[in-house]
Amino acid sequence: MGYENKTIGQLISELKENRQWLVELESLIPRLQQAQEALSDFEEKYRIYFSLSNDVMLSFDNHLCVVSVSPNVERLLGYTPEELIGSTLPELVVLDPKDQEEACDHALHVLSRGVSYSSIYQFISKDGVRKFGEVTGIPFVKEGRIVGFITVAKDITERVNA
Repeated sequence: MGYENKTIGQLISELKENRQWLVELESLIPRLQQAQEALSDFEEKYRIYFSLSNDVMLSFDNHLCVVSVSPNVERLLGYTPEELIGSTLPELVVLDPKDQEEACDHALHVLSRGVSYSSIYQFISKDGVRKFGEVTGIPFVKEGRIVGFITVAKDITERVNA
């Protein structure tokens, strides 16, 4: 380990230095715990806010794969977020197959040009009920690169049926 070539004075000096690092690291623990608690509180509020919304929010990566879904999707369409996460847009069971191609075209447009879109699609709930949603999508940019997109689907079934 290289200790055999060091003097006792050098080893004592290194030990003191390492002890100082340890004290500094230990002093960070309470701040890290506070940050973790604050993050947990924020996460819980975030989850509550989005579960109360009447809109379904989904995020996709740049391969059109569902990364996250707001929990209220279960209340509105009968699917749990876990049933949808990991699906690609072309295989998304909540979207009417007739709207799949248009939705994919819009998504690719967002990913390639960084522009938002708004469209009306038909959705199929888990129990087979058809609903209409006005969907808006915007690019998700990280470090100057588009890495995915986020969509918000507003239930407009009553409006369309009227």
